[in-house]
Amino acid sequence: MKVVIAYPQTWETRPPEDIARYDTALRALAPDAEIVIAPYEESEALRVLRGRPPYDEARRQAPKLTDAQRSAFADADVILTLNLPFDMDRLAPKLRWVQSIGAGVAQLQSAGLEINGVTLTNAAGTASGPIAELTGADRGLLVEVDDQAPALILALRAGGVDVTVDGPRLVVTSPGGSADDQLYDVVRDALAESGAGLRRLTNRTVSLEDVFLEVGT
Repeated sequence: MKVVIAYPQTWETRPPEDIARYDTALRALAPDAEIVIAPYEESEALRVLRGRPPYDEARRQAPKLTDAQRSAFADADVILTLNLPFDMDRLAPKLRWVQSIGAGVAQLQSAGLEINGVTLTNAAGTASGPIAELTGADRGLLVEVDDQAPALILALRAGGVDVTVDGPRLVVTSPGGSADDQLYDVVRDALAESGAGLRRLTNRTVSLEDVFLEVGT
């Protein structure tokens, strides 16, 4: 089995020891596999065009393949990549599986993979960690009370947290912006001190739009 790694090596951010460990594990799983490095790269603008038929302009902008790339694709069984040339049904007639290193595969659907029944899989969840860091629950707490909101605000601020009013809710954040146990403790104590009647206490989540607006301000 021949496995071609076609994503640009400049994208490789892992330390050398991690790469070596991954290579060892891969070869242990498939000891007979031939692993070939043959980077193929397209610009972001071209990737956008590749995801929108018709593809006339994308074909005009597609980079010319090198002899090394043609040789690697010619008898590849598996390709790990983000981009692929057009006409992979002719360039890689033995190809059985393409694994995208990204979550999106629109740019790969114009490569002709379906002609030979090639399996195309994506890396769903690749960005879930970084996106969760931006849009997840660790952005403070939302507090709704029946009454005594002014007294609660004073008690919360005395506890060293930031409080903003969002309609009927209070947005409570720590200096670090996290909804950790200490922040819950401050809210609990402030509720007891102020006598406010708690209606709802939830983690605060934000959308990507909110994040971009924050960055732009």
